[in-house]
Amino acid sequence: MMGMADLVTTFVINDGLEQLAAHPDQCLFLLGAFCGEPLNKLVNKDHINQAVELITSKKIIVAPYYELDMKYRPSVGIVASGVEDTQFLGDVGFIQQSLVLNPVTYATFDIKAVNLDTVNVSAGLNLDQLLVLGCVISIGSFTAKLKGINVVAGQDTVLFLDTTIPPGTPFLNWKASSVPSSKAYEVLSSMDKVTIQVNLLTTGQSSVHRLIALIIRYCLKRGRQYFDQFGLQVPTFSYTPVICTDDSELEFQSTFTIETKVMDSWVFKEIDPTQIVGITTTLHSTNPADEDVILS
Repeated sequence: MMGMADLVTTFVINDGLEQLAAHPDQCLFLLGAFCGEPLNKLVNKDHINQAVELITSKKIIVAPYYELDMKYRPSVGIVASGVEDTQFLGDVGFIQQSLVLNPVTYATFDIKAVNLDTVNVSAGLNLDQLLVLGCVISIGSFTAKLKGINVVAGQDTVLFLDTTIPPGTPFLNWKASSVPSSKAYEVLSSMDKVTIQVNLLTTGQSSVHRLIALIIRYCLKRGRQYFDQFGLQVPTFSYTPVICTDDSELEFQSTFTIETKVMDSWVFKEIDPTQIVGITTTLHSTNPADEDVILS
């Protein structure tokens, strides 16, 4: 896949905030030390309560910068940029591996009516939210690709297919899937160096903003395993001091920067799945002190 670092970061921060909202005691783990000596003289306890209330009431909006309501506060806007950093074998790329892609089933459903290359389904199935254009619609031996979906309030949802439906096709147990059958690909890759900027904006007290910034930093570091899971490798985090961006509105800003490596992969060509054969051989030594050697 190709990485989308801003979406991954949005998920990571939202996941961290949801965790804290569901478990306020973890907010106290983060901020509780400021209630005791000697830091309680530097951090107002009321400001800690305000920060925790913003978290537990889920008032912080986190979104990619281009989707964010710029007038809403507090908000976290995320934007990413990158540059190709490492190519394997020159411009050709690196044959990372041969991959077999198995069908993913998006939905199973019954239809209500057929008209040439269209089918009517119940609006209550919400297929417009489950299916993607180009997915495979099938029943028995019949398969077609989804060309479009028409949704009208109070009426059946209509699915437009690229093939005329044969007469006598059953109405029950239709399926929507990603591909008709397993496919094998030869995949090439290159490595990008990606920079992600996370911009926190709040209005009110600067000390409350500083506490929220601390929580955002927590969310990023807590989500390090998620970054890695989605292909953003060895992320490192940096952050700026709090600055006032608008004296009249008492608006404050903090910026976090994430630097990471992202492996982009793309399909070079389809191959015959039967050509992919995995063989694993384990060599056992007669000397008990020797370790086994595994060859794949």
